[in-house]
Amino acid sequence: MWWALYFTVAAVLLLAVAGIFAVLDGAYREALEAYRLAKFALDQWSSLASQLNSTVCLAAETLAKRAVAELDAEVYRSLGPVFSRAMEEVRNKSLLKRLNYSWGFSGDVFQWNVTFLRRGARGVVDWLRPTLLINSVKNIKSASFDLTQSTVEDTLRQYLPKNATLRGVVYGYLYGNGTYSGYLTGEYNLTDKTPLRCLKGSLSVSFTATHYATLTTNSTASSVYIYYEVDIEN
Repeated sequence: MWWALYFTVAAVLLLAVAGIFAVLDGAYREALEAYRLAKFALDQWSSLASQLNSTVCLAAETLAKRAVAELDAEVYRSLGPVFSRAMEEVRNKSLLKRLNYSWGFSGDVFQWNVTFLRRGARGVVDWLRPTLLINSVKNIKSASFDLTQSTVEDTLRQYLPKNATLRGVVYGYLYGNGTYSGYLTGEYNLTDKTPLRCLKGSLSVSFTATHYATLTTNSTASSVYIYYEVDIEN
């Protein structure tokens, strides 16, 4: 009967060895799958990190142009929530489940930061000035002219930000007799001379304004026609 005992022991040993190999094979497969997923995740991170700067730049300039065209700074401010939604989309639809991000504005300067495990990417959009241009347009629109004391350009220059140009015309009739007053129409184009980096051109906006104006002169006519060409560069 010893041989029966021998074969029984041998069979048990073989089963044990087979079990060990099965466990090792399972562990190997799990490790291989984990490595594969980790590599895919790192590949996805590398792809994301390489595109973030250009993507944020394009989004920021697109929104800045819309904001200036609509004279609404909140359009540009929506860049932050747009960035958040994009990062949430990446986190939900990729292997980058541990992706973290933050963003903030300081004036018109937009800063962003993205991290994944111990890796990170960050950037700053600091060449756009949509809020400054919008405020300039609002100030120009509210301007009035005392044409006895100063010219149209002298009055408007104070509202023009540095590194910008204002071109256009101001025209219309003033009514009176020696002392004239009325409303003039201004047609303008305000342009930031700082070039865009991802889109063509620069931030600019065309707009019209109605200005109250006065003028004292030796004329005795019942009206005087005013026409000024505006060409200001700061």
